[in-house]
Amino acid sequence: MLPRKIIRRSKAKTWDRAKQEWELNDIVMTENCEYHCLCGHPIKELCILKNKYNGREVIVGNFCVKKFLNHIRSEKFFRAIGRVKKDISNSFNADFIQMMYDKAIINKWEYNFYMDIWRKRNLTKSQLRKKIEINKKILRSKNLLANA
Repeated sequence: MLPRKIIRRSKAKTWDRAKQEWELNDIVMTENCEYHCLCGHPIKELCILKNKYNGREVIVGNFCVKKFLNHIRSEKFFRAIGRVKKDISNSFNADFIQMMYDKAIINKWEYNFYMDIWRKRNLTKSQLRKKIEINKKILRSKNLLANA
């Protein structure tokens, strides 16, 4: 079912070619299963894919995305979001920060700052404050931060 639906939304007419047209455009995490994957399953971890030739977008789950974008480690993104939601002083991973920069959620200075400190254990109070500010900005952009 998923391959047929992807092919219908693609320029190519075979699964092997059609799946190469799609790239991860964004990820969204929801609290309940109000969305459905293109395959029909209810999902909380949404991978929004965009066709690079026709601009169409589809929503697939974190499991189905691996059927044709196996180089994307979306589960790492979702784990990082969960970590930071649980403790705002935790770090997102480098790939996720790159995506946030590519989507203009964070600016170049914030991106460079985060990449310089994201693996450090002992931050200054100022660095930690700035990191938390960036984390909140990212979570807010994803509607995952209550009252901040």
